[in-house]
Amino acid sequence: MDGSCRSLLAGDPASSIASKLAPTIGEVRLRGILHQMKTHDWHPAARRLGLAPMQPPLLPEEILHRVIKLSRLNGWSVAVFAGVCAVGSLAFGDLFGASVGLLVTFGGALEVRGYRMLKRNDAGGMRWLVRSQLVVLAVIWAYAISRLLSFNDQMVRETFSPQMRTSLDELGLTLEDILPLARHFIDVLYGSVLAAALIYQGGLALYYRRRTPAVEEALIPARPTGSMPLDL
Repeated sequence: MDGSCRSLLAGDPASSIASKLAPTIGEVRLRGILHQMKTHDWHPAARRLGLAPMQPPLLPEEILHRVIKLSRLNGWSVAVFAGVCAVGSLAFGDLFGASVGLLVTFGGALEVRGYRMLKRNDAGGMRWLVRSQLVVLAVIWAYAISRLLSFNDQMVRETFSPQMRTSLDELGLTLEDILPLARHFIDVLYGSVLAAALIYQGGLALYYRRRTPAVEEALIPARPTGSMPLDL
């Protein structure tokens, strides 16, 4: 055994000094890791563990920019698409479908109005963004529920022409075999419409509502530098 090992076993002062410095060295390393976390220079050991750096919260101005961009895209998309559907329904003589399309177009127009108000630095536009989603959601739900309640077997029978009935006979099927499938198809179709509208329009209304305080803060006019409120 060499001299260095014997000195450690014998309680060499250097060994006690190293043991005292060990916590200090650990604290220094920990501080270094925390500094890298704050500066988004993620520590290699943390990357190996699959951890991700914490992103700083968005500034109110960034939230405002995102809301304006989203409301412009969504508002115009809904208004144009629903308007085209309304015209198409009217061309085929479907007055009910045309009225639904016009109401959804109205909801999209409300969102476009809110977007334009935000562009003019008017925070009141956020209320119109929320209302627009609630209008579209209410119209879609009313349409889907009316279709579900109005479905009956007689409607299915009237849609089958003699040629279609002949095709069913060749397949060894009857109209009575098709009715349960048609009922199930309608339930799945409009049930999916109800769920999709609730998730999208409801989620978007909640998105706009939760970002209203940040947008209002971003649109508050900045106070001139050095100005002090006057006590009257």
